[in-house]
Amino acid sequence: MYKAFSSLNQCTIKKSVLSKVSEVTQRKFLRRAMQAGVVAMLFLFSLATAAPAVAQDSKLSEAQLSREMHEAHPLTIHRAAPEQRIADRYIVLFNDSVANPHEEGRNMVTRESGKMHFTYGHAVKGFAATLTPDAVERLRHDPRVALIEEDRAVHTTSMAPPPFMQAAALPTPLSPQIGTSWALDRIDQRNLPLDNSFSFPASAGAGVHLYMIDSGMLGGIFGLQGVGSHVEFAGRVGDGADFVDPSTNGADCLGHGTFGASLAGGTTLGVAKLVTFHPVRVINCGDGGSASGVIAGVNWVTSDHLSHPGQKSVANMSLTLNSVVTAVDQAVQNSINAGVVYVIAAGNNGPSRLDFVTGLELANACNISPQRVGAAITVGAMQNDLFPDAVTGESDFGGCVDLYAPGRLMTGASIASTTAITGPPFDSTIHHGTSWSAPLVAGVAATYLAAHPNANQSQVVSAIVSNSTINVLSLGPQSAFSTQTGVVPNRLLYSDFQTDIQTTVSSNFGAPGVGTQVRYTFQVHNNGPFNSMDPVLFTDNLPAGMSVVGGAASTRGSCSGNTNITCDLGRLAVGEQAVITIAVNVPFTPQSFTNTGTATLQSGQTDRAPANNSASLTLTSH
Repeated sequence: MYKAFSSLNQCTIKKSVLSKVSEVTQRKFLRRAMQAGVVAMLFLFSLATAAPAVAQDSKLSEAQLSREMHEAHPLTIHRAAPEQRIADRYIVLFNDSVANPHEEGRNMVTRESGKMHFTYGHAVKGFAATLTPDAVERLRHDPRVALIEEDRAVHTTSMAPPPFMQAAALPTPLSPQIGTSWALDRIDQRNLPLDNSFSFPASAGAGVHLYMIDSGMLGGIFGLQGVGSHVEFAGRVGDGADFVDPSTNGADCLGHGTFGASLAGGTTLGVAKLVTFHPVRVINCGDGGSASGVIAGVNWVTSDHLSHPGQKSVANMSLTLNSVVTAVDQAVQNSINAGVVYVIAAGNNGPSRLDFVTGLELANACNISPQRVGAAITVGAMQNDLFPDAVTGESDFGGCVDLYAPGRLMTGASIASTTAITGPPFDSTIHHGTSWSAPLVAGVAATYLAAHPNANQSQVVSAIVSNSTINVLSLGPQSAFSTQTGVVPNRLLYSDFQTDIQTTVSSNFGAPGVGTQVRYTFQVHNNGPFNSMDPVLFTDNLPAGMSVVGGAASTRGSCSGNTNITCDLGRLAVGEQAVITIAVNVPFTPQSFTNTGTATLQSGQTDRAPANNSASLTLTSH
């Protein structure tokens, strides 16, 4: 199953851990495993292509990518590694001046007696087709053509799920969720030890759309295929697309996409527990997919996002092409420009793996696509078992990795049935790799977008990266690379976007007369740096013998109660304020009385300055 030019993409390995400390160690391990009859499951091999001539260790900017797309004619064909090349299939991208790429592409392919596979018109303009060498030679000179790349394959192995009856969706747990996986437990706290719980906002990604560009999801589009959706996301699966076999409608026969989706937004196993999923199938049951199919998936995501103005969208790509494929990078970049947040797994080539064609280090995420796209979030894997808070040995690294997230001994949904869960403590299957780190970040992105609906793509990326916990990771095998370059980011995903809710109080009555009426106001203000993810609740329990005259009023939300006042203020954006006005009758007996108003964040979000939550007003009547 091992191929020298392929990368182990984010994998599941039955009853064994493939620790890629070196190519020699890996070959020895596989030889022993074969002798012992161990079956390795779900090796997701990736697409290979020609790498850049010069290595770099920083993310690719949009301007740099644009320069790769504007070569002089006749164009140089971007070649794939021989064993990954799909014979006579090419990806052809047009210049922006081509107004109708679908028609133009069909005309070209018909004229050249080729066979069309995909046309693109949203993320990029172009097509993928089977063409003769003579046809490609003519296209190299065509001024309408901006890029020609050989298509290439993904090779996988998997098992089909047995038939089971559809199960009902699970109820959303309350926050904090007790007894969660170690991965969820780790990302909602800055430091160890773990506390066996996961705190999350009640909004939990509601209203956000998450596109899983992967092997599909159990139940496929709308959860209507085969046995139906897994209980972890039943009722939350929307439209999608299948670029492997349209007749299967995005149903997952590999398990990779289903497992990843459960980490991103599973009801009990995931981060964004109310997100809406869209399965975009680009990887098949066993023989793989193609670079052109990946572009088709990104193109569909872009089209679907643009067809729903105002929609908040996140895309997860737990796959790697294991070298540079400019057409894929350009499609991802353009989809980002359209407003979709992209989260990409860094790859599993660490601590060292060379491209035998170019000599470049594939363990450096800057040398592979689409990991090098600067506007995306590229995610490495960390562990918390053998070496707590350590980067895993197989994780890719370098300046193109933005942060790390849990990616070892993972627990998620299985395609064995609509209720099956795999990984500790449910079974002995060991799931590890950056494939499982990326969906956690995608879930956090969806959670952030639900609370910050006006945030653009770059603001989401900046918020997640800047909010991460710094300098808690041990870099392990990556430390040597860090010493050489100084660019390995020591950042761990943190899911709690803390903010500061401050309460103040004011009144014009310093010493009111008995029997008079006093009116005072509380001001509840969000000092930031993040929006409140759930409604802010204000409470004021009046002193004995006092009650509100005419009810409390708020400039935001609504209030209830006469002696125990409660105001639901809704979500407060950064800088936003609610003013609560309260009028009470002063008792007829001279006395001092104190009113204390308290504003609290609801469910799962931490107030970074809790001392600011309350304010008190003391008046002495005469």
